[in-house]
Amino acid sequence: MSQKDETRQTAVIVIPTYNEAGTIGLMLEYLCTKTFPILLKKWDIKILVVDGSSPDGTGKIVENTAKKYPRGWGFKRVFFSEVGGLSARFILFFPFKNFFKVTDPTTGLKVTRVKGFLDQQDLNYSHLLTKSFGYKLQLLFETLKMGAKFKEIPLEFKVRDAGESKIEPQTAKDILIVALKLRWFDDFTQKFLKFAVVGGIGFIINVLGAKIFKNIFIRPDSNLSLLNGLCNAAASELAIISNFIWNNLWTFAKEKITSVNVLFSKFLTFNLSSIVTGIIIPSVCIAIFTSLFGDYLFLYQVIAIFGLTIPLNWFVYNKLIWKKKK
Repeated sequence: MSQKDETRQTAVIVIPTYNEAGTIGLMLEYLCTKTFPILLKKWDIKILVVDGSSPDGTGKIVENTAKKYPRGWGFKRVFFSEVGGLSARFILFFPFKNFFKVTDPTTGLKVTRVKGFLDQQDLNYSHLLTKSFGYKLQLLFETLKMGAKFKEIPLEFKVRDAGESKIEPQTAKDILIVALKLRWFDDFTQKFLKFAVVGGIGFIINVLGAKIFKNIFIRPDSNLSLLNGLCNAAASELAIISNFIWNNLWTFAKEKITSVNVLFSKFLTFNLSSIVTGIIIPSVCIAIFTSLFGDYLFLYQVIAIFGLTIPLNWFVYNKLIWKKKK
């Protein structure tokens, strides 16, 4: 027996066996389910079975029981590994393919090529967001961002027999902060946030414009389905113009179009694509919804714009209008 700290001690129960297949399983079950739970508040207890090569399968029973009552990690390490790892994966990679490819962002070995990837990494301390555990996340995130292919080699951890765990109370906070910073300052995130702000302004213009047009043109005998569709189409054109101007100046500033001829050409392309994604598709949907369910213009605009227009526009803007030059 060895003293672990002032209040908690470690004990090892040594059980010598030879041809104990009929009893060893029951004994281990009783110890793990009845005896140990009472003692675990003050004792860290382990079982060491010393078998003399029993021919009756005693060793196999012990191995199977050990799998049922594993002594890999304590609760804290399991929590950090599973919950912390999943949280880091979600923040860094969701909803992209690496969310499913990276299964353990905080531990394990990652194998990738040095040439073209790791040799381009900035490993200067001043570049790292942390000098603690979270630096692993940064190196992994930046390497994968370069397009590196990688292979995970799982590690099987055991409970330490000596020394202290590197996991500290600050570790979880460090991992969370690094993951949030990496995702927040990522070019894609910043671009999407700007796109969302511009889209929000366009949405306000669209909603207010449609309401104003509707108040101007509505008549007692108006066909509401047709009127709502047309009013939304007119307001959408105003939103399209606003979106093009602000996206070019702000969202896609690195790919900003400055040439007058190219600007005019891109605006026509932008407008034509937006007529489909921002006017025709949502306006037809709004007209159909009004015909089927009644006059709830604002609700239909929310559904059409956020469910159809925004995803389609994000794709068109990145792949067609402000496509990054290689």
